[in-house]
Amino acid sequence: MIHRIHVAGRYLYEKRYTEITVLYLFSLVVLIFVIPFLIAEFNLTMLLYRTFLLFFIFLSALIAQHKLTLTFLVSLLSMITVTYIHLSEKDNDLLSVRISILAVYLSITLYNIIQDIIQSQVSFRIVIQTLNGYLVIGLIFGELLKLVHILDPGAFNFPLSDIYNHFFLSFISLTSVGMGDVLPISPGAKAVVLLCSVTGQVYSVFFASIIVGKFLGRSSAKHS
Repeated sequence: MIHRIHVAGRYLYEKRYTEITVLYLFSLVVLIFVIPFLIAEFNLTMLLYRTFLLFFIFLSALIAQHKLTLTFLVSLLSMITVTYIHLSEKDNDLLSVRISILAVYLSITLYNIIQDIIQSQVSFRIVIQTLNGYLVIGLIFGELLKLVHILDPGAFNFPLSDIYNHFFLSFISLTSVGMGDVLPISPGAKAVVLLCSVTGQVYSVFFASIIVGKFLGRSSAKHS
């Protein structure tokens, strides 16, 4: 009886957590691909981006499987910081603080995602988590590139006001596409872009091998 209750509880937990990871992937896709398009094409205000960013921050807290309290406190601090600093966008010092906190927060979220991938058995949720981790890495490097640009206004061949270019450069570096229209100029910017490219390749190879290994291990267990 106790075993059945445990199994039922585990099933409900897995189902709920899978739904959270799918919702998280949806929020990442909207934040990275949809919101910038709506702002550029339909002249929507940045309020839409800020509002969804706050939703994304709180949703990220739910990804923290065993460290929910810590991540929730960090997300609350991030929300307050983002809200306050967006009121003073022209103050680069405050903007640097916001970017640094958000980058640290995303790194905590990424740690929890990677932990979930490594410790769990192969499933639909793990595939979603792998995609989530990849997109979060792109966001982290986008924030780091923005921080480099604030510290060195001549670090890139585009103005600091074009904030989406930092994420664009991050993801084309992460995927090793390299369009050539946005480029790092300073040595510091080039170092971050290079690190982004290496991270993208290592992540893809490492976690692809983990998922394949888990799948083959489960298949072998079924046939033995």
